Amino acid sequence: MTAVAAVAVVGLSSGASAQVSTTTSTTAPPTSAPSTAPTTAPTTAPTTAPTTGPSTAPTTAVTASMLMPKSGTSAIVPGEGRTLAADGSVTPAKIIDATAQQKILRVESTGTFKLDIQTSTDVTAASSGTGAVLTMKAGGSVTLRVSGLKPSSTADVWVASDPAKVGTLTADGTGIASGTFTIPASLPNGTHTIQIQGTEATTNTLQAISYGFTSAGGTTTGSLAQL
Repeated sequence: MTAVAAVAVVGLSSGASAQVSTTTSTTAPPTSAPSTAPTTAPTTAPTTAPTTGPSTAPTTAVTASMLMPKSGTSAIVPGEGRTLAADGSVTPAKIIDATAQQKILRVESTGTFKLDIQTSTDVTAASSGTGAVLTMKAGGSVTLRVSGLKPSSTADVWVASDPAKVGTLTADGTGIASGTFTIPASLPNGTHTIQIQGTEATTNTLQAISYGFTSAGGTTTGSLAQL
């Protein structure tokens, strides 16, 4: 703080002595307010949640075992037809007996899926209480015609006993396929199943149509796993 002296001289009339008045004032030094630097809030970078790509469910290929009837379903008998879905559900199929003129036995599903089995010297028809029963010769051949398939799709032919794939059919542009296949020579004499697995045209889902038959000419006798 700095002291400043102010001197005042007062003028008097002639003959009077001069009177000096001294005034002292005190000047306070300027106060400088402390400078506070502005506070900058820390910047937090935005957090980006990790991006997870869409999960694709694995595709399970349908196999013969997936087209087996559900547990508790009665065994297929000779002369009986069935339609099976991939979940194991079973629907009876209609049987149209082979005739002397056509020599064809037809198995019809409730949809458009149809299986025609042609009789021959290796595939013979005999009447039973429920209709014609086919007997197939082990090691012989069987001619099949399938309709109601998805156009240009394929269909597998299975025979059980121990499920054995005996061939594949390829549908034409109208969903019809046909072919001749060999009946396994190792097929035991007894009750068996022939099954066609393919994509049905109207539902575009995998289905199977099965028919129970008897086998003859084998070296053993037995009735094994059904389809």
